[in-house]
Amino acid sequence: MPSPMMLPAHLDDDDDDDLSDGIPLASPSHGRGDGRGHGRGHGHGHGHGHGHGRRRSSASASDDHDHDHDGVVQIRPGRTGSGSGSLVRLRSRSRSRSHSHSRSRSHARSSAKKAKRVTFYSPSRDGRALAEALRGRTISTESLIAILPPLQHEHIMSLRAEYKKHATVNGQGINLASHIKLKVGISTPLGRISYATALGRWESEGYWANSWYQRGSARRELVIEALMGRPKPDVAAIAAGFRDVRYHHSLAACLRAELRPDKFRAAVLLALDERRADESAPVRSEVVRDDVRRLHHAVRARDGGESAMVQIVVLRSERHMREVLRAYEKAYARNFARDMLRRSNNLVGETLAHILNGIINRPVRDALLLHQALSSSSSSPSASDGGASAAADDGKEQQSKDRSDLLISRLVRYHWDRAHLDRIKTEFRHRYGLELAAAVANATRGPFRDFCIELVVRR
Repeated sequence: MPSPMMLPAHLDDDDDDDLSDGIPLASPSHGRGDGRGHGRGHGHGHGHGHGHGRRRSSASASDDHDHDHDGVVQIRPGRTGSGSGSLVRLRSRSRSRSHSHSRSRSHARSSAKKAKRVTFYSPSRDGRALAEALRGRTISTESLIAILPPLQHEHIMSLRAEYKKHATVNGQGINLASHIKLKVGISTPLGRISYATALGRWESEGYWANSWYQRGSARRELVIEALMGRPKPDVAAIAAGFRDVRYHHSLAACLRAELRPDKFRAAVLLALDERRADESAPVRSEVVRDDVRRLHHAVRARDGGESAMVQIVVLRSERHMREVLRAYEKAYARNFARDMLRRSNNLVGETLAHILNGIINRPVRDALLLHQALSSSSSSPSASDGGASAAADDGKEQQSKDRSDLLISRLVRYHWDRAHLDRIKTEFRHRYGLELAAAVANATRGPFRDFCIELVVRR
């Protein structure tokens, strides 16, 4: 399922907070998010049941959109790379602004409190405990669950260095992530989520971009979400942490070889060039006007328009693109994101939609992506620690892994940035009437569930 598409509702020059919070895309394979919590109830002290998202009225839409009873405007595209359709909900301005400002004040107070905290971490005890847990034939999953999820990226790096002092293979210290892969394996969700967490913030993103082709999956979300729309320092850190001897540890060489030569690959390699503008760069009005003109020409052109859209959306800063979205709507009385989806109802459009969603409202986008992954995982055999049954054919087993990988990659990615995760949890609760931890508990089982819950709990 592609990234949820969100459109800004009447972007005014003096109202940065007046942004739509969007809704998820309908998907034949996963079903449509309906704002309900998952039905299965599990323990761990988390609430469960059915939480309903709030209904919102929609602005009027053009005749090529279908409307349903809750104000959803459904764009009827053809098949994308993931075989999904698109849904767009426009949100009323006054309600959007009031909630946005109240949440901003709350998060500002929370951030101020967190700024005063100083966390010291000594990895010695955890290094010994994990070495003991992975030493014998019977692996202590309790130690993995207790130690790994609470650690920040810098703590994971310290723990990995410490671990080599306590765990050796043939007389040499072994990398913690490699040892987890060796002893626990990555054939189960628990193994993969433990391994990805032990890789750290940046190396884990390279793993997801790399594992997309290694697992034979047709799901492009892994590489899109790992690389697209990221700030230049993030992309540099991900590329530096990539490890694959077949490609001399070059992520660009890996994806250049493994992705089909098309505009999607061009967009991914453009992002890896680390040429995206810095957020501190000034927004120049003449460049904004030129981009608006080029984008309008691109969505109307029969040929060649996608390359121009990729160049602008991938390389411009978020501040610049927000001004472009406002200016585009002011100049043409149209919404660029919606025009883009009509023009590029394919993998390129899915990629640009993910970037634009992050520009419009990143916490809402990521809350929607988590809800979509949880909805998929709740019906997946791999939601338990045991994975698919032995009787399942290879295709069904691969589908189960794909669904759990989406949940794992998103949970691990978001938990590194605790302030952002708090904002995601607020949006998730606001939209679905359910705490994120409770939704995770309802959608997963066994030790895998315990690990996932530990990633999202507040510390």
